[in-house]
Amino acid sequence: MPTRTRASLILSLVATAVFSFAAPSAGDPSETELEALELLDAAQGLDTLSDAVWPGWRISQTPFAIYIPDSTCYLVRHPQPPAGFDRCAGVLPVTVPVYTGDLNDAAIDLGARRVSDVPTAFMHVDEFRGEVLPKVFEKAFHVHLLKACRALCELPEPAIGYPINGQSLALVDIECDALAAAMAAADDSLARRVKDFVAVRSFRQSYTLGRFTDFERRIEFTEGMPLYIAERCREHASEHLGGVAQRLLGDSVGAPGGLQGCFVAPTRLSWYRRNRLRYSGAAVCMLLDSIRPGWQAECDDGCIDPYSLLVEAGGGGPPRVLGVLEKYHLKERMREREDFIGEAKTGPEREFERLMRGSGKRLVFTTNLLAAVSISHDPKTTSTIDSHREVHISVLKVEFSGGTHIHITGHQVAAMFGESDFDVRQLVMEMPEEYSVHSNGVEVVLEDGINHLDQEFVVEAPGLSVAARVAVVVVGENRLNFVLHQ
Repeated sequence: MPTRTRASLILSLVATAVFSFAAPSAGDPSETELEALELLDAAQGLDTLSDAVWPGWRISQTPFAIYIPDSTCYLVRHPQPPAGFDRCAGVLPVTVPVYTGDLNDAAIDLGARRVSDVPTAFMHVDEFRGEVLPKVFEKAFHVHLLKACRALCELPEPAIGYPINGQSLALVDIECDALAAAMAAADDSLARRVKDFVAVRSFRQSYTLGRFTDFERRIEFTEGMPLYIAERCREHASEHLGGVAQRLLGDSVGAPGGLQGCFVAPTRLSWYRRNRLRYSGAAVCMLLDSIRPGWQAECDDGCIDPYSLLVEAGGGGPPRVLGVLEKYHLKERMREREDFIGEAKTGPEREFERLMRGSGKRLVFTTNLLAAVSISHDPKTTSTIDSHREVHISVLKVEFSGGTHIHITGHQVAAMFGESDFDVRQLVMEMPEEYSVHSNGVEVVLEDGINHLDQEFVVEAPGLSVAARVAVVVVGENRLNFVLHQ
């Protein structure tokens, strides 16, 4: 229905007292907000469609929050509206409770998608335009996942060290190409294409730490699966729309697409971290539809991510990754991606990489086992790359619990952080020309390999002062790494 006609209908309903609002007042919903509530109500009535796209799922049981930034929040079908929220009597339909209140209420957690600690689907009022129905289904299914598998939906950042180099980026490109080939494969070649994709991903992930593999798995679960639901909604909506739902939502479905976001060349390095996983997760779900019917029940019952089911269903067999990589021209892509990395990095990023992996020996202090209590630095000579990486040019002093400290002045330092500013994980600098290590006044000679310092010790060099209790010191050809303990 055209917007003007729909708006006219809403106003006529107001006039006939289906709504309890007479002349609009400052506290009443605007025409745009009323339209959003009406569209949401129509979408939430489509339990037969939600059951078709995910057996056993009822979208009507999903609480929603429609919000206007820095302002109002409407709660629809919510079981625990905060105490400060008032019921809107008469808002369409009269049998569905709608509450309104302040978006900044303490019980509203937009980031965690919770209201009164209840998983809730949040939608901006402006999202009720365009392809409304797939959006509603995508948001609602995320709530279903939060309820069914809350632990798997927790999304910590991968912190430091996510591999950004020519090989890892080229492997990501090949992985997406192999996934696209599997999605387009005929029945007689589908199993082979799925094995290609799994082989490339397994090979790529073998070069990363486990926390990054887990991070990718969780993104595909929490963001890829809802995108898959939106696509399934587009495929099946016409079979389940009728009456009011057809009138309000018939033009807001959109045509099924190819999830091409996974396969488009990126413009930012961050794409390799997260954005692609939303699309690859949805694509994996679509492959499961073909090779493992009924997989949805397995996922719900055991909180199993779709990729694990794909590996079990069709990714086994002898490894053939080298032939696949050769077919997709790994070496040529690696050269292209190295050029891309160089062009995409900012000046601070290049300096950070130089300090971390440049020529010459590096002095490293690994501090992830310690708790920082204070950090001093000069903001004018500090370059922040992201929440996990900084470069300090002039001064950096970190005091840790238990009396351990690291004071660095006059040296450039690459600093890596975990989940907060005080979660210091590692400090890296060029090796000073001269340094000394003493314990109880006696100089310590460090040998190649692993050394244990079991008593309090100090490390001193021009512009460097370190005092610590216990450490494992790893002496290598290009690195001297003090892994500090309490």
